[in-house]
Amino acid sequence: TALCPQNPSHVRCDWQDARVVVIWNSEADDDRYQISYGEKNHGSSEWCTLPDLQMNRCSLPIINGTFYEIKIKTKNSFGTSLWASVVSG
Repeated sequence: TALCPQNPSHVRCDWQDARVVVIWNSEADDDRYQISYGEKNHGSSEWCTLPDLQMNRCSLPIINGTFYEIKIKTKNSFGTSLWASVVSG
């Protein structure tokens, strides 16, 4: 049976100097991934959305000392998952 992909699971971030490496578990029904991220400013974010990725990891440029929210969803030929999100702290 055809299924839309599940939400990304076990999303984790490795916060480094001026970048963050985001890694998540891939599932059998995932073809590609979409990542959006933005600076957290008083309850609102301006989002940057990357082109679809084929791998389950991504390195993002960041500004040290700034709070970010990162959202990931999976896609396949049958649809798109809900967003899974991580917030820096």
